[in-house]
Amino acid sequence: MGTERTGNPECPYHSFLMLVDETDLENPVVLDELHFIARQHNSHPFLQAVTKRADRDFSKLNMRGYIGGHEEHMREFWERGLDVAAEISSLQVPFSKAAGEKAINCRAGVKAVIEAMGMDFEPVLDNPGAMIGARSNLISQLPAEVLENARI
Repeated sequence: MGTERTGNPECPYHSFLMLVDETDLENPVVLDELHFIARQHNSHPFLQAVTKRADRDFSKLNMRGYIGGHEEHMREFWERGLDVAAEISSLQVPFSKAAGEKAINCRAGVKAVIEAMGMDFEPVLDNPGAMIGARSNLISQLPAEVLENARI
């Protein structure tokens, strides 16, 4: 989502993952969303995963599909991603205020989940603002057993 979509000039782009039912391609339905936010702890923001469901206007989003399939398989993959996100949250990695490509932010969390599941992360937009966190390496901080269980 861009600034005009978020309404927040401090956060020009936000990355998150969605589980979407695309049975009806004309009217896809968001079943769940995984976001990484800055959560305060002892006066310091750290990366925290949160899930929620929202009605989305897909025409206002830039999206990249990673995996697709039948609901029973997709739910299993989604749960694996949520397990990775919970592990990332437990690390309490400081949320970056810096804007570099190795920053720890929403995109870094999304990237780590995608990579932990054995896929290659690809930025949705080719724009400097959308590259913040795109070269982070959170996956290196995850235990081997979490990575092993996450692979699809």
